[in-house]
Amino acid sequence: MTELMQEAMKLRMQAEEKLVEKCGEKGEEIAEESVKAYKVIESGVVGGYKAIEGGVVGGYKKIEDAFVGKFLTKEGESVEDAKKRLGGRA
Repeated sequence: MTELMQEAMKLRMQAEEKLVEKCGEKGEEIAEESVKAYKVIESGVVGGYKAIEGGVVGGYKKIEDAFVGKFLTKEGESVEDAKKRLGGRA
């Protein structure tokens, strides 16, 4: 979990505690609904981040494979074999 996500979780819990403290039982209900809303937002943000991360990593791997295939493979050697030979990941 990233530092930013940990901080957000900490702030969410502090807000929930203050709400319950000030509003009693009704505050608990509001806090529960707020937590549900935060979780929906959190999953959307994390999902978006993972989609972007996947796209960036996938794009990088395509570029890496093209470079290895064009400049670092020996005749008849596959990109995966060249990566292994060069000490990289396949």
